[in-house]
Amino acid sequence: MWNKNNPLQYSDPSGYYTFDNGTSDQQKQFDAAAKAMDKRVLSKMSTLKKTSTEYKALAAFHEDLQKGSGNWHIRFGSSGDPQAGGYTNVNTVIRGEHNSTIAGVGATVIDTTRNNNASDWAATLAQEGGIFEVASGRAGAAAKRDFAEASWMDYGNTEYRGPNMPPGPSDMARDNVVNALYNIPLGVPQDY
Repeated sequence: MWNKNNPLQYSDPSGYYTFDNGTSDQQKQFDAAAKAMDKRVLSKMSTLKKTSTEYKALAAFHEDLQKGSGNWHIRFGSSGDPQAGGYTNVNTVIRGEHNSTIAGVGATVIDTTRNNNASDWAATLAQEGGIFEVASGRAGAAAKRDFAEASWMDYGNTEYRGPNMPPGPSDMARDNVVNALYNIPLGVPQDY
């Protein structure tokens, strides 16, 4: 956190997300969606106790929704899934039963062809931003631990991905961790 006293009143003007590629139009779309999501985040934060896990997770997300030269790298391209608006690469090390760790978090890929309206953008930002916050540890050590544990639960399982698509690797348990901290409190569709 840039300012430990009050992250909302005195935020770092340099911001926390940066673009690795993309056209001017794609970047403008993301900027507008980030501003809209930040309004949701601040509105929800105003209803929470500052000591709550939800507040801390949302405060970290608020910081990363500011444009600048931070750690959340945004790229534009195909998500690889015709139903997904984005993808965040998380390097998880599975060591055995109930023993997994998050080794690193890569860039978030945003598929602008899948984000056609404000609702799509909100769901993509809550989910992919939430994954970044949790896996990077910015949402707190407990959330990162829960995400790593969920990675173990998902390991080796498959899930239904939609009509005319083969089953894919499961991420349902990880999605539930992110849904609880971001999608549900922000009132956006959950990812399953």
